[in-house]
Parts: sequence; structure tokens; C-alpha cells
Amino acid sequence: MKIKTLVLSVMIVLLLMFLYAPDCDAGGEIGNGKYLSDGKGSLYYVFHEGGNTKIWKYCEENPKSISTSSENFDAVFVGDQHLYLIKNQGRLLYIMADSKPVMTEVNLGDRFQMAVSGEDWYFAEESEPCQVIKCDNRGKFMKKMEFPFDIKMLVSDTESQKVFAVTENGVIDAESKQRIECAVPVMPLKVNGNIYTDSVGDCYLFDSRSGFQKILDTEYEHICGTKNAVYALYGDEIYELDGTGEPQAVCHMDFTVSDVTASGNAIYAMTETEAVYIPENKFEKIVKEPSTVSEIFKAEFSQREESRKESTVSEPPKKQDDTISSDVYEMVSNKMYLPEGTTVAQFKKNVYYGDNSVSFVNHNGKTVTSGEMGTGWQVNFNEKSYDIIVRGDITGEGNVNTRDMYLLRDYLLGKTELSPCQQEAADRKSNHKIDIADLYVLTCELHDRGIV
Repeated sequence: MKIKTLVLSVMIVLLLMFLYAPDCDAGGEIGNGKYLSDGKGSLYYVFHEGGNTKIWKYCEENPKSISTSSENFDAVFVGDQHLYLIKNQGRLLYIMADSKPVMTEVNLGDRFQMAVSGEDWYFAEESEPCQVIKCDNRGKFMKKMEFPFDIKMLVSDTESQKVFAVTENGVIDAESKQRIECAVPVMPLKVNGNIYTDSVGDCYLFDSRSGFQKILDTEYEHICGTKNAVYALYGDEIYELDGTGEPQAVCHMDFTVSDVTASGNAIYAMTETEAVYIPENKFEKIVKEPSTVSEIFKAEFSQREESRKESTVSEPPKKQDDTISSDVYEMVSNKMYLPEGTTVAQFKKNVYYGDNSVSFVNHNGKTVTSGEMGTGWQVNFNEKSYDIIVRGDITGEGNVNTRDMYLLRDYLLGKTELSPCQQEAADRKSNHKIDIADLYVLTCELHDRGIV
């Protein structure tokens, strides 16, 4: 008993000594498959299959396999000349040379953010969130840079060949320390081509002079950008947008598209199994000039509905099915309990809702159509709404990370308040009260994952 009490005391002291450090996504985890753009028109696909790591290179209309390795890599990054493959949680680095990975002696340690400029690397370190380390392309230390604020993300600008540190107080040139006055998106950010989408669905461009520039509140499924244009996926159609977000041209796809991505000036449509290059001549100019983006989608949706009605044989009216049920998720009263990482698409597959319509409002109160669902979300059906709870996800981001630990710590110290849904997500002991034991359990879970 004394040993348990001592361990608990040590854990709490360490927790209270932690400085805030963001749980940023390094952007290179392979997972079930990772697409990377080299910014010059080519696309790499790195994936695991049969215990091997395989790499395909898409160069416009000529996809080819360039490597198969028996090594199982954790993450991958792309530079001007090489691919960098990382395994064993950053302890070993492989560089693709002549289509074969060559090992180098590099230990990346606890560096949690990486950006590549030319063939130089920049790292933000989890243990020192106000520092950036610069190395050459073999991992040899070059210099250390200090910043006045915690670094949330490192951003590479291909045009200027510069790296910028993103903080809550602005964007800073990593080398010159010159600060760019601009709005900072809501972290974490997802990058596609040169388009940055923040956690509430707003889209930004980035350049070395103006920093982040908001271009639109996205009502599209996916959005990406080349050096010359912005493209959006809606259904199985890809739209080219002007500077205000209005569609100027459209490419009608004859297959199911799951995503759209860019490399240089090349556009690729993604399916579940491959990337398909879309030539510029496949886009048809939109001759009508609607006043808003929504009018285009509403008009096209109306036309599709009319065509569907004309081709549908009349059937006798049937009774409205208002059933809402799930064999996968726990449902209690007006609450649904989801596992960490559940997406909107997965939710729709795993919940039967009959003839009900369904809409989603995230924890920031914004209506969304995609993304990972988190605590504080609300799912609205015709006659009933459900609050979403992901146990351990106190921030509502859809995953459990150090930000949840710090938020729970601040609540226990009386520095902040939690909503009823957040309190239920924070109750890791499931005893209907929030105390230091819940913080201990959450910290142990993060420690077991290697996060703290």
C-alpha cells in the first residue's frame, strides 16, 4: 500500500511540474498507407503489406513500384532528393538511394515535429518545446535555435525554401527569427498540397511573406492546392476554385473518389487502392455564374434528384422508420459512447437510423460532415439528439493525448471548468466523481502508449 501511495505521489508531482507541450502530429506516420508529395508533380505511396514496407511512385500517368523492403518502418518524410524512412520510434533512419533503403546512424530521440527544407532537417523537441534543432540530411547536428513561445508546428515553404515555427502568438522564421503577423489556425492542422485545414474545418494558404491566409470555410469533403489553383472534392467531382472559393471548372469522375491531393501543379484523385493522375484537359469550364458556391451544389443536387425521381417506379407510401440503434456503440438515454478515433463515415456505417436524416455538430458548435468525432459533439436525427462521449478525450478532439491530461490537471486545480460530457469523459475510474485518481489513470494510459 505504501509503495502504491509513493508511486502515485511521484506521478502527481511530475504532472504538476510539466510545462504545456502540444501533442503535434509529425505528419509522417505510415499507418495503413501514407501518400507524400515531393512538390514537383510526383506522389509517393508508402504502405505495409505482408510484413514488408512497399513504395510506389506516381509520376503523372506512370505509376511504378520503386522499392520493397523487409523492414517495417514507422514514419516517412520526403525531401528534395530523397525519401527518409524512420523505424523504432525514431532511433534508426533509412534513406532511399537507388530504390533501396540505406541505414544511417541517427537517433531522433523525442523530437516530435519535423520539417525538411532542401536537404536540411528542422526538429521541434518535446522536452524543449521552445527550441528547434537543425541537422544536415544525415542527422548531423548543425545548430540550435531558441524561441520565446512554445512551438505548435513546423511549416516548410517550398517557394522560399524556408522553415517557419508556428506558435500561439504568430509565425516565426526559424533562421532569421523574423515574426509574421497573421492569424494562427486552430491546431492541429492537416496539410494537402499547399492547403492547410485546421481542426474546425477552415482552410488556409501559407507563404513566407503573409503567413497563414484564410481562404474559405470549407463545405467540401476534401480540399488541396497546387502552385496555381485550389481544388475541392464534392461527391465524385473535383472542382477548380478561384481566389474567393467559387468553382471555375469541374472534372466529372467515373469512379468513387475518397480524396484529392496535389504535387507541384499535378492533381491526383485517390481511390481506396491507388492514386489517379488528372490532366488539366479533363476539367470543363463552368459557364454559369452563380452567386455562391452553395447555389452550384444545390442546383446540381436538384437536377440529380429530378433525374432520380423520373427513373424511379412509383411505390405505395411506406411507414416512416424512426428507429435509431447500434450493435457497435453503447447508447444510454441521450448519450452515445464511441471509441477513440471514430470518424463520421464509420459512425454512419455502425448506426442504424432508418428514415431519419442525420447531422453532426462538433465540440466548437460548428456543423461538420467529416472528421474524427470527440467528446462534446452532438448528433442530430429528426426527433432526437445524442451527446457524444469518448472516454479520456476531454478536449473533444477525438483522440486522447497530453492536452487531455493538462486540461484535467487544470480542472482539479480549479483553473477551469468542464462540461457534463467532459466530466464523464474524464471519469477514468467510472465512479461518478472526478479526482486525482482519474488523472493518475489517464497519465498511466498515455505512458503505456509512449506519449508521456
